[in-house]
Amino acid sequence: MKNRLIKPILLIITGIACLFFAMPTVFADVDKTALISERNNIQSILNDHDLYFAESYEAFEADLTAIGGIAYVDSVIADELATQIMIDDLTNQLIQLQNQLITHLLHAQMDLLYAAAKATPHPESTLRSLVLYNDELDRIGDILNDPRAGDEAIAVLDTDLTNALDLLILLGDRTNLISSYQEVQTLALSDGHDYTPNSFSLFLSAYSAFTLTDIDGYSMTVDEIANFSDASVDEVAAAEAEISVALSLLIDRPDLTLLSSQYQTADSKDLSPYTPNSITDYEVTLAEVLSVINNPNSEQSDVDQALALLSTIDNQLVLLADKADLIYSNKAASIAYYEERNRYTETSHELFRQAVLSYGAYQTVQLLIDDPNATQA
Repeated sequence: MKNRLIKPILLIITGIACLFFAMPTVFADVDKTALISERNNIQSILNDHDLYFAESYEAFEADLTAIGGIAYVDSVIADELATQIMIDDLTNQLIQLQNQLITHLLHAQMDLLYAAAKATPHPESTLRSLVLYNDELDRIGDILNDPRAGDEAIAVLDTDLTNALDLLILLGDRTNLISSYQEVQTLALSDGHDYTPNSFSLFLSAYSAFTLTDIDGYSMTVDEIANFSDASVDEVAAAEAEISVALSLLIDRPDLTLLSSQYQTADSKDLSPYTPNSITDYEVTLAEVLSVINNPNSEQSDVDQALALLSTIDNQLVLLADKADLIYSNKAASIAYYEERNRYTETSHELFRQAVLSYGAYQTVQLLIDDPNATQA
């Protein structure tokens, strides 16, 4: 019985001994090169602590102490039983400690730029943009005041300060806008007598949008911008543009005095000496001019065109032809051709007959005599 117990015990002791002597082989592949390198970097920082921003270095020391300090790092390096996971984790912690450090010179430079930005007023900017700008400065200040921000984050703060200025929006001068808006408000309440009815109606439609419709690209109406003390330059310009467009729709009523006077003169002209066709053309032109006078939406260009028509209207009239000589000659030729033929020699009468036929028979000439529109030519 006693021998049976001794054998298992010996086996257990043998296994433990083998495991103990095999341990150096199990941990032989552990790499501590990176850890040793970062440990040396930490030591350099400790030696040159004057290079770092005081608060940042204090945070660095506190964090290093929290993980056990250099002594702990050295113990891990010396520990033959340390696992690779333990070594890598400690290496990363040391890297993080270094990354969180802020050098004194860099912090001083950025702090100077930040202080200047905080001290610079921007009265030319809108209050809305100043809120955004100051929020960005606060964000930058939080980074600058974070002892663990690290040089990488601090180094870009000058760019952040520059970009923060882009958040500022110039405050607009509403002087002209307010004046223009008051002008259109007054005009909209008038009867619009000085303008053509159609154009005044278009103006009123545009004006109604000033209080109802946001300007394209902006979240405010013309009325809101005109009454908004924090309106930006772009917003003021947009509102002024809308007012300009509305005013451009208005067309002044033309002065019809000269046109009406010249029309009356032309309309009272005695047309009896002229051919019917030319009188018709004359009256058609008069009707065109009258339509301009009677059209409340006539523009100055219409008036100018009508005046041009009146300036040449007399050229349309054609005087009635004086047909007395033609009537006499045609009657004499008819008598000679038919009634007095025997008075002339056959040879001379034949020549006369041929001449008559060359300009037409009596009936042809008579048609010309009877045509009221025949010209003197």
